[in-house]
Amino acid sequence: DGEIFEEYLAKAFPSLTQQQLIWATSKLEYHKYPAGSIIVRKGEPANKFYLVIEGRAEVVLTSEKGEDFISTHIESGQHFGEIELLRGGNNIATIRTPLNQTTEVATLDKDSFTRLITESEPTKREIRAVAEQRLKENVENNR
Repeated sequence: DGEIFEEYLAKAFPSLTQQQLIWATSKLEYHKYPAGSIIVRKGEPANKFYLVIEGRAEVVLTSEKGEDFISTHIESGQHFGEIELLRGGNNIATIRTPLNQTTEVATLDKDSFTRLITESEPTKREIRAVAEQRLKENVENNR
């Protein structure tokens, strides 16, 4: 349902205009991942921005000792993938669904994401602030 996606986009990108929200909603792709599925894998090319529509996602990092651990959860209405799209390069973490829960996401491809943040400087600042905070948390959690 386009209206539901638009609502989630409006929460994720509060600075977007109505016209930008409508355009972005038209570019979203919907995906449903079964419990225990990998959504993105660390080290693979990053090419999408993800918005959790239903359920939650787990951010899995690897400690300095080589052990995987859940760093944080991304809840419904939150997003991920912005760090890699802003910085370029590969995924810096594995994101998966919980072992007991299906997760539904909407995605924007890299070009659509780039267009959104290029056309809206306030959105770009908001997304960068989230990315910087998450990078800081990842460093702290990895100690």
